[in-house]
Amino acid sequence: MLRKIDSVSIIVPTFNEAENISDLLDALLALPGDYSTEVVVVDDNSPDGTSSIVEKYVAGHAMRPGRTVRLHTRVGERGLSSAVLAGVADSSGKVIVVMDADFSHPPDLIPKMVDILRDDQYNLVVASRHLEGGGTKGWSLRREVTSGGATRLARLLGVKVTDPMSGFFAFDRSIVDGVKFDALGYKILLEILVRCHDVRVKEVPFTFLDRRAGKSKYDTGVTIDYVKSVWKLYRYRHRRKPASGVK
Repeated sequence: MLRKIDSVSIIVPTFNEAENISDLLDALLALPGDYSTEVVVVDDNSPDGTSSIVEKYVAGHAMRPGRTVRLHTRVGERGLSSAVLAGVADSSGKVIVVMDADFSHPPDLIPKMVDILRDDQYNLVVASRHLEGGGTKGWSLRREVTSGGATRLARLLGVKVTDPMSGFFAFDRSIVDGVKFDALGYKILLEILVRCHDVRVKEVPFTFLDRRAGKSKYDTGVTIDYVKSVWKLYRYRHRRKPASGVK
């Protein structure tokens, strides 16, 4: 059975992405689709002026019908997971797409991800680096090892998708309705997989490219927050039924 999709919201969390955001908005607004598309940039008050660049972009560009860009600036708040949730709350699309702002996630994969969600046997599409045809480019050995360790740790939660650490995914808004999230750290997908009910997942391969410009946000604090998040989700899962798998 096919699901009607008439609106898509693309959530783009940012912090110091002044060198990337204009080009990304150009790419997202040019994507094909028979649905309205809004891009919600959630900026954590970047000192490099990311918010100002988005404001000037909106003021200086005539949007084609059905295409909009909105800015949500947070002051005194930080964190990727909480930024994503703020964007979801401030969006209106039936389908939500989450992606990074630094071109590590290819915008041209979004129409395919949305099309998969037309089939109502799926309500979450995860872009995976670990499926055949996917991968990473430009990563250091340290980053590869850290990512692998984080994925293995996620297995303790019973999550069966190949890339539970992906930051590039799309889902039907209904799966998060009424769900309470901790929003700790940088991996909101993992929380969705564990906390949301009746999650039906389809994975698609993609190649993660190292950022075009700017500086990576990864540091030791990110790792610590991730371990805390996994521990909280582990305790939660053992009070609930097993996490959803993948089709």
